Amino acid sequence: DLGIDHTWTIKTVQTPNGTIIQSGKNSISGMYFLNALSKTFMKLTIPAMALSLLIGFLVTHRWTKPIRTLIRTVKEIIETGELSKRVAVDKQNSEIGELIELFNKMLRRNQSLIFGMHESLNNVAHDLRTPMTRFKNSAEYAIQSSDPEACREALADCMEESDMIITMLNTLMNVAEAETGAMQLNKKRVDISDAIRKVADIYEFIAEEESIEITLKLKDGIKIEADPSRFHQIIANLVDNAIKYSANGGKISIESTIKNSNVVISVKDNGIGISESEQKRIFERLFRGDRSRTKHGLGLGLSFVKAIAHAHNGTVNVLSEVNKGSTFFITLPFS
Repeated sequence: DLGIDHTWTIKTVQTPNGTIIQSGKNSISGMYFLNALSKTFMKLTIPAMALSLLIGFLVTHRWTKPIRTLIRTVKEIIETGELSKRVAVDKQNSEIGELIELFNKMLRRNQSLIFGMHESLNNVAHDLRTPMTRFKNSAEYAIQSSDPEACREALADCMEESDMIITMLNTLMNVAEAETGAMQLNKKRVDISDAIRKVADIYEFIAEEESIEITLKLKDGIKIEADPSRFHQIIANLVDNAIKYSANGGKISIESTIKNSNVVISVKDNGIGISESEQKRIFERLFRGDRSRTKHGLGLGLSFVKAIAHAHNGTVNVLSEVNKGSTFFITLPFS
C-alpha cells in the first residue's frame, strides 16, 4: 500500500457485431514504478552531483593556483617596488603558463629598461659635469673680462660646449628610442653597396689626411629593408671609429657578404684594438675605454650602432686584439 489513492482507467469498445469489449488499467502499477525511480534517483544522482561538485572545486582550485600566485606577486611588486620577483611557470597548464611566461618577460624587460635608465642618468650626470663646468667658467670669464676679443673667444667656447651637450642628449634620446622600439623608421629598399660607397666617399678625405687607406670588397645587388639615413649613420660611426683609432698609414677594409639568409657587413682596421675586458662593455652608453679617452668623443657611437642594428632586427659584434686592430660585424636580415 503506497498510502495514496489509486484509480482505474477503463476503455469501452463496441465491435461491428454488437459485442462490447471493456479493458481497464489500475494506476497503482505506475505509482510503484515512479516510487522506485524516485528512490533510485535519490540514492545515485544526488551523491554523483555532490562528487562532481567536489571534483570541480578541486580541479578549479588547482588550475587557478598560478593565477593566485600571479596576483600575489603583483601585489608584492606594487608594495615593495622590487622588479626582480618572478612567478614560477606551470608547465602543465599551457595557457596560464604562457601568460605567466609573458608576464615574467615583461618584468625582465621593465627591469632592464629601468636599470638602463638609472645607469644612463648616472653616466649623463658624470659626463655633463665637465662640459657644464667649462661652459660656466667661460661664461664667467666673458662677464668679468673687459676685452671684447676675449669675450668673443669665451662665447665661442660656450657655443662649442653647448653643441657637444646637445649632441650628447640627442644621441642618448635616439639610443633610448631605438632600444625601446619607439624609434620611427622610414624603411625602404636600400642597396648595401651604394650606401657603403657613399659613406666611404665622405670619409676618404679624412682618411687621406691621416694616410689611411680604405678598401671596399662589396657584393653587388644586395638589398635590405632599412631606414637609409639610419643605415648610413651606423656605417659612418664604424668607419669614423676605425679612422680615429688607426695610426698613420693604417688600413681599413669594408666588406659585405650573404650568410645564412643574412647580410653581414664588416668594418676592419689595424688600429690600437680593444682589450678583452673592455669588449664586453664597449656597446654600453657613454662607456669609453682607457686607451680611447685621449680621443675626442662622447662614448655613444657604438651604443648607437647597436641600438639601430637591433631596431632593424639585426646584431652587431666585434673581434679585436690589442695593437692588432678590430673588426666589427653588422648582421641584418636579407630581403
